[in-house]
Amino acid sequence: MTTRLGVRLDVVFSKGAQTILVEPELSSIEHVAKAKIENSLSETLNRIDAPERFAVELAAFFSNLYDFRRDLRSGNEIAIIWSESIDEKGIAVGEPKLSYARLATKQSVLELLILDEDSTAALYRDGDLVQRIRAPVEGARLSSVFGRRKHPVYGSVRLHTGVDYEAPAGTPISSTAAGRISFLGRLRGYGRVIDIDHGNGVTTRYAHLSSFAKGLSKQAWVQADQVIGTVGASGTATGPNLHYEVRLDGRPIDPLAALVRAQPIASANNPREVKHLTASRIIVGPANGA
Repeated sequence: MTTRLGVRLDVVFSKGAQTILVEPELSSIEHVAKAKIENSLSETLNRIDAPERFAVELAAFFSNLYDFRRDLRSGNEIAIIWSESIDEKGIAVGEPKLSYARLATKQSVLELLILDEDSTAALYRDGDLVQRIRAPVEGARLSSVFGRRKHPVYGSVRLHTGVDYEAPAGTPISSTAAGRISFLGRLRGYGRVIDIDHGNGVTTRYAHLSSFAKGLSKQAWVQADQVIGTVGASGTATGPNLHYEVRLDGRPIDPLAALVRAQPIASANNPREVKHLTASRIIVGPANGA
């Protein structure tokens, strides 16, 4: 039997049944695609043989700069770079990973850069850095975004007050900013929860955890990127994931839509991002949006 992650389980019968775990030899291949958007982003991704699920991620990341339902115009151009792992038989294993996307319109050029090393996403508008997002779970897949949706368990339409990151149970969760723990325990459908108060009315919530990091307690101070727990499915959840919220004065806001002050790419002081961004631009070629 082979799992969707490419791991093969061999059952050997000798003096009894014995299961052998066989790790696959994987290689990574990179894909590049570019096209004019005609009807919808999903239709365009399908037309260029790109994963349609990228439509959810792109809509979420670009949400504060571009609305694919309201702002979409015929002639807007999308360019993306993504990678996937394949086994020795050439069969895709696991989930494809988006690394770069560019949306060219008549008014501006928007770019998304995702660095796989630390799951940092950076947004650029006309070459200026306007947002940097550090995912609380490294390598996780953004599986659900902020906003009204049909609840996956109850079936009713309600506000989803955060974003969900899908990852294997036990994956470490890190705080997205420094602050003081204001709640640590179980909370109704959230399951195991940690709330961190960052001051100025801003708090973050990490829910559905399988465990808390040792030594944490209410009022304890945590640093940015400090491991605070592990991914789980406690509370009302359909599978292992982190439900992540940002609240301002107690009101939930979209975690992917909080912009930082715009700054030119040259002053972003992150040579690694500049290097990856420049290389990605060369790979996809010049922008041609209308």
